[in-house]
Amino acid sequence: MKVYHYTSGQGLFSILNSQSLQCSNLRFMNDPSEESYFEQLIEELCSANEEFKFIHDTLYNKSYRQAVLSPTEKFVASFSKNGDSLSMWNYYSKGNGYNFGIDIQKIMDLNRSTDFSIQQVEINYDKVYQLEQLEELFFKHKEHAQFFNEELERLESDSTEGVHDYFFSKTDGIQEKYIDDLEKLRIGFKHPAYAREEEVRLIISEASGLKEGERVSFKISSSGVFVSYVCLSLKAPECILDITTHPLNGELHKLGVEEFIRHDPKIRKIQIRASEIPFREV
Repeated sequence: MKVYHYTSGQGLFSILNSQSLQCSNLRFMNDPSEESYFEQLIEELCSANEEFKFIHDTLYNKSYRQAVLSPTEKFVASFSKNGDSLSMWNYYSKGNGYNFGIDIQKIMDLNRSTDFSIQQVEINYDKVYQLEQLEELFFKHKEHAQFFNEELERLESDSTEGVHDYFFSKTDGIQEKYIDDLEKLRIGFKHPAYAREEEVRLIISEASGLKEGERVSFKISSSGVFVSYVCLSLKAPECILDITTHPLNGELHKLGVEEFIRHDPKIRKIQIRASEIPFREV
């Protein structure tokens, strides 16, 4: 699948020079509504169905969620399936930008190693589908919730020595599996208002067995926040297939990037084109 990464001129310059792409920690994504939107979907289902509420209230545990997410942090690289999108130009490039096209499978193959686990996620914006997926998840964990609740009631009514150890041995992993399944959906759902982004993500985790944080670096965001990131290599031949200049960029932008890549034999074959969108500043 060919996808496109939108970035500023400085961002593209850094990517071409380093032949790598910085992937920021998922917790520092620029869309704060993602978390609240997913919680709204859960609340909508639980408000309408007592059984779903019972399952979620029984199995969801904030401290367990931290335990699921914290040992192996997740990082994200975001792309669009649309190589010349007006909304993406408006949102990400601000009149001083570019995008570059890549073969996402080639990037995954290049970076899949003992250091990284990489998952491709195509974002879904259809609320009906999202609710259906959550319903399936609730039904999947229905018996687990019933069993967990029965064991919890037994624990609360039994003062026998060792009963706590027995409870945890019987219920070990039930809440964690539920939360892990929730997170897999959470990563792939966005509000329908963002559908024009046509987003595809690569979710990157440090492989188990690797010392935590070994491949992690830090940068400062434009708002002064310390953000952790990992880098995906783009060093394979023809990793970057083409570059498109912003609709507001003039001929000098196109000529400048053409001159830049001519001086580097590793990226000399990249095709450069101008956006075809008729764009005007208001």
